[in-house]
This record gives sequence, C-alpha cells and structure tokens, in this order.
Amino acid sequence: MDDLAAEVGCSARQLEREFLVSAGLSPKALARIIRFQNLLRLVGEGTLREWTSLALEVGYADQPHMVREFRQFAGHTPTEQQTASGNLASHFISPQRLSVLLGS
Repeated sequence: MDDLAAEVGCSARQLEREFLVSAGLSPKALARIIRFQNLLRLVGEGTLREWTSLALEVGYADQPHMVREFRQFAGHTPTEQQTASGNLASHFISPQRLSVLLGS
C-alpha cells in the first residue's frame, strides 16, 4: 500500500480510506476474499491435494491460518465441508471462471 500511495501522491491511510469508500471494504478484506475464492477454485478443480499445499499455494501462512479463515467465511472447516453434501465452490463461482478472473 505504501508504494501505491506514493505513486498516486497520498498517504497509505488516505488510500485505504478512499478504497473503503469506493469498494465498500478494506484492501485487506478484499485480499482475504480473493485468497479464499482462489482456494475454492483449486478445490473445485477436483485435483486431489493436501490442504497444507493448497493453503501455501494460495498465500496462507500455514494450514491453521487457512482453516481459521475457511471457518470464518464458510462457517465450518474444510474437512467438515468435504464430508457435507454438495460443493461449496459451486455456490460462489465456477473454477474455470475464477481462473479467468484471477489470471491463472
């Protein structure tokens, strides 16, 4: 944020406030949502991988960090999601569409 703020000629805090007004959420909140959607995209692709490698691939510090955020956004853990019927990713956006949006 500091580099971007310097580029546009304002403080990092001022840029964050403008972003919040324009986007309706903070840059950090948007980054968390995008990271979670990216996780759902990878899960939705159906390739079997361990949660730890998925967590690191999308930018979580570690698996517990991913599980905490997953629980916060989805209301349950990734393991609980796997045992439930249905596919959480399908409630958001298709893995193919997320790949296009995220440039993957």
